[in-house]
Amino acid sequence: MEIPDKSSLFKRRGRGRRHPPRVLAKSRERMVLKNGECNISRRRVLGSQRMRLVQDLFTSMVDLPWRWILLILGISFFGSWLFFGVLWWIVAYAHGDLEPDHLPAMQKENNWTPCLTEVYNFTSCFLFSMENQHTTGFGGRAPTEECPEAIFLMCAQAIVGVTLQTAMLGIVFAKIIRPKQRTRTILFSDNAVVCLRDGALCLMFRLADMRKSHIIEASMHVLLVQRRVTAEGELLDPFRTALRVEGPRGSGRGRSGFFLLWPETVTHVLDKRSPLYDMSFDDLARARFEVVVMLEGTIESTDQRIQARCSYLPEEILWGHRFEQLMHFNHAVQNFEVDYSLLNATYQVHTPVCSAKQLDALRARGVAPSDLPALALTYAPTNASAAPAPATASDDAAEGEVRVVVSSADSPVPTLAPAGVAPLAALDPAFKPLMDHDAASSGSDD
Repeated sequence: MEIPDKSSLFKRRGRGRRHPPRVLAKSRERMVLKNGECNISRRRVLGSQRMRLVQDLFTSMVDLPWRWILLILGISFFGSWLFFGVLWWIVAYAHGDLEPDHLPAMQKENNWTPCLTEVYNFTSCFLFSMENQHTTGFGGRAPTEECPEAIFLMCAQAIVGVTLQTAMLGIVFAKIIRPKQRTRTILFSDNAVVCLRDGALCLMFRLADMRKSHIIEASMHVLLVQRRVTAEGELLDPFRTALRVEGPRGSGRGRSGFFLLWPETVTHVLDKRSPLYDMSFDDLARARFEVVVMLEGTIESTDQRIQARCSYLPEEILWGHRFEQLMHFNHAVQNFEVDYSLLNATYQVHTPVCSAKQLDALRARGVAPSDLPALALTYAPTNASAAPAPATASDDAAEGEVRVVVSSADSPVPTLAPAGVAPLAALDPAFKPLMDHDAASSGSDD
C-alpha cells in the first residue's frame, strides 16, 4: 500500500493567509455549505403539498430573494392602481362624464355635475386612483356627492391601499431584520485541526464574532454526518451522530456553553465515547463524512434567536496542526486586541498519526508521554512484522529538511518518515499485536 508523503507536515502555514485545503480523498458533495446554507433541493412536490406553502404566505414571501420581493412589490402597487383606475373609469363612463358635452370644459355651461371632477379620459382615472390610494391630493380631481357608488369605491380603495402598504412594509421590514443576516458576522475557521491537547487527541475548529453586540446564551452543536448500513441491510443516509463538545471548566459535564466575548476554539475529544475514536491519519485520508457545526444563541440587541452553521469535510481537517494565538493585550491602550487575520492561521505540531484508540493502547503498554513526540508523524509499514530496511538519506529532501526512506520486504514502494524515526513495530514490539488486532477487527466489520 502506498503511504502518502508526510513531508508537508513539517512546513509551517503562513500567518494570516488563507490556504486551500489539502486534498486527501475525493470530496463528496457537502450537505451544509461553508456559508451556512443547506445544500438541499426539493423535487416532485405534489400540488396539495405546495398549497401548504401558499397558506403560509408571509413566511414564503420573506424567504424569497430580494429581486422577487421588489418585483412583487412593484406589481402589487401598479396592479392596484390599474385595477381601481379601471373601476373609476367605469363609474365615470356609466355616469356619462366622458361624453364630449360633459367634459370639464363644458360642465359649467351645460350645468353638469360629474362623479369625478377634472376627468377627461382613462389616464385621468388612473392618476386619480394613485392620488386616492396614497392620499396625495393634488387638489384638481375629487369625487362629488352626485354618485354614491363613487363614494363607496373611494372607501374601498382606501382600505385596500392601507392593507397593501402595511403588508409590503411588514415583509420588507421582516426581511431586513431577520436574524439570518446577523450570522454573516459570525466567522468559522476554514479548516478544522486534529492535535494533542492535555495528552488527548482532539478535533478543533475556531469561531469568532465580529460585532461588539454579543451573542448571549450561546451553545454549540456538532454532528457527524455519514452513511451507515444497519445489521438488517438498511441504508441510513444521512446518519447523524452527535459529537460531544467540551465546555468551559466548571460549567457542568457535557455542557457546551460559550462566551463569545472573544474568539473560541471548539474542542471535541477523541475518546471512547467519540465515533472518531478509531480514526487515524490514514483513515482520515479515505474517510467520507461531514462534520456539521451549529451555533445557537440570542442576539443581545434585538433578543432574537439565531443559528449559524458551517461544515468540514475530511480534506478540510488538518492533522497535526494547531491554531495560532490571535488575541493579545495591548499595553499602549490597555485593552485586548483580536487579530482576525489569524483566524485561519495554523502551525505544525508533533501529533501521533495513529488513532486515539491505538494511542490509549500504547499508553497502557507503558509508553511514556515523553515518548509520544518520537512516535509522531510515524507510519507503520504495510506488514508490521517485517523488519524495516536500513534507512538511507533521501536525495529529494527539501532545503532545511532531513528525511529518511523506510522500506519493508513486502512494500516495494518506499515510504517517507522523519529523520531518526523508526516504524512503530520497531520502536515497540508490543505494538505489533495491537496492529494485528485492529486489522482483524476492521476485517470482521467489513
